[in-house]
Amino acid sequence: MRYLSTISFWGITIALSYSQPEISILGSADILQADLYNPARFQNRGWNIGLPALAYNFYHTGPGYRKIIDQSTGQPVLRLSNLRDGLKDENFLYTDFRFQTFKLKYGTKQWSFGLDHEIIFHSSIEYPGDLIRLYLDGNQQFIGQTIDIAPEGLIYSMNSYGFLISRSWSNMTLGIKPRILFGGQYGNVPLAKAELHTSDDVYQVTLNTDFRFDNVGLVRFENSNFLNYQIESFNQWSLFSSNLGAALDIGLQWHLSDAFDLGLSVVDWGRIRWDTDVRSYQSEQTMVYEGLEVVDLFEKEEIKIPDAIDSLRSIFQLEESQESLVFKLPTKFIAVATYQAGPGLELSLITYYQSGLSRPLVVGLQGLTGLSSHWKLGATLSNRYDEMNLGLMSVWTQSKWVAYLATDQVLTNLNPLQSNHFNLRVGLNLHLEGTTFD
Repeated sequence: MRYLSTISFWGITIALSYSQPEISILGSADILQADLYNPARFQNRGWNIGLPALAYNFYHTGPGYRKIIDQSTGQPVLRLSNLRDGLKDENFLYTDFRFQTFKLKYGTKQWSFGLDHEIIFHSSIEYPGDLIRLYLDGNQQFIGQTIDIAPEGLIYSMNSYGFLISRSWSNMTLGIKPRILFGGQYGNVPLAKAELHTSDDVYQVTLNTDFRFDNVGLVRFENSNFLNYQIESFNQWSLFSSNLGAALDIGLQWHLSDAFDLGLSVVDWGRIRWDTDVRSYQSEQTMVYEGLEVVDLFEKEEIKIPDAIDSLRSIFQLEESQESLVFKLPTKFIAVATYQAGPGLELSLITYYQSGLSRPLVVGLQGLTGLSSHWKLGATLSNRYDEMNLGLMSVWTQSKWVAYLATDQVLTNLNPLQSNHFNLRVGLNLHLEGTTFD
């Protein structure tokens, strides 16, 4: 009954949690990249080299990438019409991409020193279903109603350079990693109110806004008008920029007994200041569009509506500013409790709290077992985006290298272009000069 109660408690906790972050590699001590989430992890001796590694996560309440992005013409085109099927009142699009270009770590019996570089891209966008319906079918369907058409979102890209140092004692390891950040693109919606009302008697349109969009290198609105925009190029990446920032990662690994280990960490505690190419657009007003009166409709051969176009432009007029912005990274608090359940079997309870989310707490259970002297297989149970998820991880260990492949979701389509929920982390690490796995 005690084990049944424990299993039931954590099963209910997982079902009530809401996972967005990656948790696949948090419970494995053999993977060098585990110290990205806790600088006190992976205290192996000798030289440890992380070859280029990839982590990618995509989730959409609607269809997958292939259906919403059409590249048949040679240029990517957003097909909003394909969002109609399965459209919800509130829709969510989440993308997270991390590319580690290199990682170097040297460990002794008591000390470890590391250096790494990552390219990081994050995008989380929430958009109301009525915004898409309005775009596709007009406002006739909303006569007599007030609808919210304001999207919300956070987008940022950056280069992260980390310098890690850790110290080990008999049963405890403390690690710290200061990081220098160079910001690339940035977009944020700190204010998101845009209510559209269509009168049911004279069909007058009223737009009430309190909306702000902070933007660096994403979108440019010509003449500060929402109807006249240009998407900036995303193919210009630089390892350095004038948008400087700093962050600090702190971790503790505590060996409580032969069976229990506890890891605690705080990650992404920092900020970036955006100074270059900053453009913020704000609309705080109530605008009314009364339409255009057309007289002698059947006697005119041509009807010109320049006044109507001007009225529409005035409704979507924005105020532009170019002041510097300060962005606080979403800080993460992570705890991993590991239990050696038997020879070759590890069980980990993972809790992950990320600030800035509507449901910030993540809980997952992970099991890792050795199928042979070189091969370990793991499984992770969690709740991602209000869906129960089963993740798998495979770790192949040799004397001089370790390869790993992990995903937090195997219950959906595994084609990254077709699936609306895909997650993957893959990498290869070299371990030289007498490295030992403790």
